Amino acid sequence: MTLNAAWLSPRSRGQVRLRSSNPLASPHIEFNDWGEAEDVRRSIAGFRPDRLIMAQAAFRPLVWNEAHPGNRVTTDDDIIECVCRHAEADYHPVGTCRMGDADDSRLRFRGIDAQRICDSALMQSVVSSSTIAAATMIAKLAAALADIIRNDHVI
Repeated sequence: MTLNAAWLSPRSRGQVRLRSSNPLASPHIEFNDWGEAEDVRRSIAGFRPDRLIMAQAAFRPLVWNEAHPGNRVTTDDDIIECVCRHAEADYHPVGTCRMGDADDSRLRFRGIDAQRICDSALMQSVVSSSTIAAATMIAKLAAALADIIRNDHVI
């Protein structure tokens, strides 16, 4: 049985940069998890109630002991060390680049006239849930605008 706490609105921000001008080269990805002290504090605060929940009498027939991280992990420093060693992403990273004016109704990228962005980079604030629904709506907007976009004249 697994119980997991997830901080869905982190303040920490990572970045994606090109390694070289070679389009086949893998990008440099810096997740920067827990780059902000508030994210660390909230993650620790979410960890502790999990233990209390799993220790409830209703779970005793199902949970004999805490296999991971184990009862030796007790202090904030212990929790931070454990989470840094075993943490996983929630697999909802979003955004390929900053859009500038994210409310542009034609999905234009500021500074590159012929460039359009049709992904989660449009979100001014990332939703605190699975991002697929919002990304799907962005794609539907792009599909609805396809004829308008096709007919835009770039000077």
